Amino acid sequence: MLHRLPAAVHGASHGPRTGGGGAVASRRIRAAGAPYRSRVSTADVSEPTRAGRRRASRRGWSTRRKLAVSAIVLVAAAAVATRGSTATFTASASRSHQITTGNPALLLGTAGTAANRLGIDVTALVPGASAYRAFDITNTGTQAFTAYSLTTVAASHSALDTDTTNGLQIKLDSCPTAWAETGTAGSYAYTCSVTPTPVLASRPIIQSAVPLVGMQSAAPDGVDHLRLTETLPSTADSTFQNITSSITYTFNGS
Repeated sequence: MLHRLPAAVHGASHGPRTGGGGAVASRRIRAAGAPYRSRVSTADVSEPTRAGRRRASRRGWSTRRKLAVSAIVLVAAAAVATRGSTATFTASASRSHQITTGNPALLLGTAGTAANRLGIDVTALVPGASAYRAFDITNTGTQAFTAYSLTTVAASHSALDTDTTNGLQIKLDSCPTAWAETGTAGSYAYTCSVTPTPVLASRPIIQSAVPLVGMQSAAPDGVDHLRLTETLPSTADSTFQNITSSITYTFNGS
């Protein structure tokens, strides 16, 4: 039970104070030996002021804005992290190889043997007679030829190479196997196991890149067994006596 003591005992009494907030405060003195109790008047709980409401509103808006900004930052960071991770997916493969150009090579048979009589001179040829020379050509390179030709050049001239009608005539024949050789140096004779195949038909001895047909040596490792025939026509007159021409035969593959 509360007792209000006289003011004279406790000093000047303070009347209730009111403020702008509408709160009323009272000071109470607890009597000796009496249990302490407190009483709170409903007037102590005041309604928030307009300034307080504004401050609370600003605090709430500031909190919501901070949360929204944080969410945007997190989304942006996640997008950057995603882009960064996909950029690391790479792959590659490689292999090397060598490139070598073709090696075209034609080789005549061993000089001075039945595989190459081209270096043997022809002597004492008379009108209507022929001289024969057998030789082999082998493709020892890595390149195949689509064109094959013969070029002949006279190092020293006479009517034998300048007269295309009465001068020397040449032709080439091929045998699938080596020609069988008989006779002696300067007067060789040759036979083939089968009918020979014409490679170059008869014509004047001087030729420039005349095509050759059916050459086996157009392919790598191919071999041609050829027989050259040089003929002095029977129409050659006495002006052809004791004259000389030096002829070089060149076979070209391309």
